[in-house]
Amino acid sequence: MAKHSLCSVEGCDKKRHARGFCKAHYKYWHRHGTPHPSFAANGDLPTFLNNAVAHIGGECLMWPFGKCSNGYAWVSSVGCSAHVYVCRGAHGEKPTNKHEVAHSCGNKSCVNPSHLRWATRAENAADREMHGTLLTGERSPKAKLTDAQVAEIRSLRGKLFQYEVADRFNVNVTTVNAIMNGRHRAETT
Repeated sequence: MAKHSLCSVEGCDKKRHARGFCKAHYKYWHRHGTPHPSFAANGDLPTFLNNAVAHIGGECLMWPFGKCSNGYAWVSSVGCSAHVYVCRGAHGEKPTNKHEVAHSCGNKSCVNPSHLRWATRAENAADREMHGTLLTGERSPKAKLTDAQVAEIRSLRGKLFQYEVADRFNVNVTTVNAIMNGRHRAETT
């Protein structure tokens, strides 16, 4: 088999599937952001978490172990995500149930306590929008319409019945109504 048709991960001799990786490495890359599995040796995880809480450096402190499909690290031994554990340890319990951990760096793999803070959902969303990590509009995996289609739907207000617009764009009439009446921003289809 030609070298260019093999997985690009060193030492892997499986056939290339996507993005230069075999199926296994591609799946791992897609889920964790790296094709290289990383597993904690016994005792490494608690040590890392305790060191992370006390960390004082300015650079991102990257989570070196595996992550869930949402990109965050769930630590079953402590019953929460790693960034939540570190934020609690460094900044105390969250002020209210309406608060969540926000990353000032925009990197959800970072557990540097100086990059973490308690914020409301709206503040966290504003941070994600500022960092470009808020998946809205065409960037959202749930998006059914492009920004151009949303603009076109708005331009059809008063020209076609909403059910006709819904049929044209293969969406629900409720979606068309929300777009035409401004309850959907152009970038959040």
